[in-house]
Amino acid sequence: MISKLPLLIASVLTAVATWAIPAVAQETARYDGPIIDMHMHAFAVTLGPDGKPLPLLCFPAPCQGAPAMADSEDEVLRMTLEAMDRYNIVKGFLSGDLGRVAKWKSAAPGRFIAS
Repeated sequence: MISKLPLLIASVLTAVATWAIPAVAQETARYDGPIIDMHMHAFAVTLGPDGKPLPLLCFPAPCQGAPAMADSEDEVLRMTLEAMDRYNIVKGFLSGDLGRVAKWKSAAPGRFIAS
């Protein structure tokens, strides 16, 4: 009987953990404070031969994804700022083309950190 004691203890601990974890998860409050996004991209919009936006990720070609929702770089910035406001993202670490990153930083002072 003594040799089965560790197995019995492990079984009891597993059962307790299985019952306790969902109870703790249900009691956890939703975080709705400010967020800092540590990985953002300043994307450009690429237009196809027909003048319509191409999907952002075209690797490997040919592009098969949904086309970009924005049809200009200014529209991408506007939509990004709207999403940041909607999800309470107060600051984003922004990467991409250096000129575009600088433009986004000057268009929305204090919202982006160039990275």
